Amino acid sequence: MSTDPKLIAQTATESIHQLFKDHDFRLKAPYHFESNDLHGHTFQYEISISRQKGHFSFSLRLNLLSKTLMTAVNRVLELTLRDKRYIYPPNWREKDIKSAIKTRLGNHTIQGLTDWRIFKEEHESLASFRNRFSIWLCAFDHIDDISNWREQLVQSVTYALGWFPGAASESSIIANTQYPALVVLKKNSASMHQLLEKQAEILNVTRHKKEAEIFFEYLIAQD
Repeated sequence: MSTDPKLIAQTATESIHQLFKDHDFRLKAPYHFESNDLHGHTFQYEISISRQKGHFSFSLRLNLLSKTLMTAVNRVLELTLRDKRYIYPPNWREKDIKSAIKTRLGNHTIQGLTDWRIFKEEHESLASFRNRFSIWLCAFDHIDDISNWREQLVQSVTYALGWFPGAASESSIIANTQYPALVVLKKNSASMHQLLEKQAEILNVTRHKKEAEIFFEYLIAQD
């Protein structure tokens, strides 16, 4: 088995290529599959292999994207990031600020999944889950060190196909995201109480409270 991370990722990708193809996913980048639903959402499944401290690291990531929703989010975010009250690191130059804003506004990801423990059965122990499904985040010397790695990748596809539609639902976006949730609530003419409730939830967990406060001000000021 190869010791080249790219070749290992290619081997893993090839093992599930047909399965994803059967579900209308296409191989977009060397190691990620993509599909679109009828509502403008993009579903992404990514394989990542890296080498750290002499071992390989295997990780899987799911992404839910929407250019339509995130354009609305980023319209408010741009006002936020350009607001005079927004504080950037004191050592940042103007070009650093412009680059950071460009990167933020170019992101169309609504939410992602890297912690696959959500697929653990209700009464299953974490140890049992990790024993049967560990490929989503593991270290190895040779890919065959991962027990039943092909079967685990097939299982990851099954999990992914189940996760994407649920993640794309408005209820999931409202429950599991921050700015996208606020925009969806506003679009659906949610009451101020509902908006404030979600905002309080965001402020309770975010490390960027000032940004969240400015974003909320601009959002509720929209017609």
